[in-house]
Amino acid sequence: MKTTVIWLVLISLTVLSLLFNNISSIRMVVMGLFSIKFIIVAFYFMGIREAHMFWKVFTIILISIISSIIVFI
Repeated sequence: MKTTVIWLVLISLTVLSLLFNNISSIRMVVMGLFSIKFIIVAFYFMGIREAHMFWKVFTIILISIISSIIVFI
């Protein structure tokens, strides 16, 4: 049941990304949706949730850096 809810959240975030993708001035919103999707996939499907705290913090910092670089370039 939990996996189904996560899949539905990921699908709805993907649809929102597609809707906002046509508006170029909302690049931060699209990257925010991408970041949320990345964190959900990493924590629930890649097992980062059970990993050491270092990997949890590293994953969040990594996605923050990547998103910031893409948005501000």
